[in-house]
Amino acid sequence: MTVPNQFANVTTSIPLSQLDANFNTPITLGNTAIQLGNTVSTLNDMTLANVTVTSGNVTITNVSVTTANVTTANIATAVITTANVATANITTSQILNYGTANSVVYLNSSKAATADTGLQFDGSNLGLGVTPSAWGSGYTPIQGLGYSLYSGNTVQTRLSANEYFSSTASTYRVNGAAALYQQAGGVHSWHYAASGTAGNTISFTQAMTLDASGNLLVGATSGVVGAERISVDAGSNRGIVLKTSSSSNELVGCWSSATSGNNRFAIFWTETSATERGSIDYNRTGGLTRYNTTSDATLKNIIGDSDGQKSVEILNSTRIREYAWKDDEQQKLQIGVIAQELYETYKGAVSVGGEDAEGNYKPWGVDKTAFTFHLIAGWQAHEKMIQELKAEIAALKGNA
Repeated sequence: MTVPNQFANVTTSIPLSQLDANFNTPITLGNTAIQLGNTVSTLNDMTLANVTVTSGNVTITNVSVTTANVTTANIATAVITTANVATANITTSQILNYGTANSVVYLNSSKAATADTGLQFDGSNLGLGVTPSAWGSGYTPIQGLGYSLYSGNTVQTRLSANEYFSSTASTYRVNGAAALYQQAGGVHSWHYAASGTAGNTISFTQAMTLDASGNLLVGATSGVVGAERISVDAGSNRGIVLKTSSSSNELVGCWSSATSGNNRFAIFWTETSATERGSIDYNRTGGLTRYNTTSDATLKNIIGDSDGQKSVEILNSTRIREYAWKDDEQQKLQIGVIAQELYETYKGAVSVGGEDAEGNYKPWGVDKTAFTFHLIAGWQAHEKMIQELKAEIAALKGNA
């Protein structure tokens, strides 16, 4: 900008017309023209050096900074539309007087920096919409409204509901039940806990485990009998129920792909220490499926041979009925026994039914195979009698 007159050494008066003409020339700062008597609130394309702003609000738009050396920056409010900074050396910047303590600053939908209670970070623990609980050291959780995702070591991951790990143990976040899924060292486990009080220690029960070998354990932490692929310990509850609505597809299939030896399909145990009582297998030599009941001599106290009379009594006292099932629309004729009637003469063949403690009705049942050896013994007794009668008849004919 050219200065039209120099006033430092002026000794005579300056004509008023000359002042009007020269002082009416605008002064240009950056690319903004300023005239005397005018007010300008915005200056563009300026380079400022050694500028100190002691008070007030500063709005910076389209600023390019090549090098900025800042010793201390205490920023209460800053509105920055565009800032391109090549180099910034900041010694101390400790105060951002904005938002809520421990809030995480993020860009909102308007691309403005925002800090509120939605994201809480205390240096180790991150809360999404919640304030992180008092976690123990060594845990770095992400905590939401009802869940926590965290780890206690490098080979563990935990996802829980209504739980956090304090300095000593798993703890209820609020009143209510809790649950936990854990993956550690290749083992997956699922845990549950009954309703508890906020702040109290949780006692989890391990409900299911998928171990590192691929074995699924339900209600158990190890194989119920051995190294089964699937183990279910139902305790006093019903174990497994399978259901299908198909009349053409199998509900259960057993496939043993071995091509030599006998193929075993099922085993039945009793007692607290598994004792085999029966099995189902395929006898390759005979080419048939066998339904086996344990009949090992080493497990029996042998009393003697049966004369067949007891078997004959059982067979003679067994009442054979004609009947039709009530739910059979065609009422097809059947023959057989009535469980309640057979119980009076042969209790060993009857499974007693009736209502249980919960009011559910269990039908009475009959084990038809229980008659097998009585039929053999009865037949043997009758065969012996027949042979004796034949001998008597032959003797009588010989004496005739």
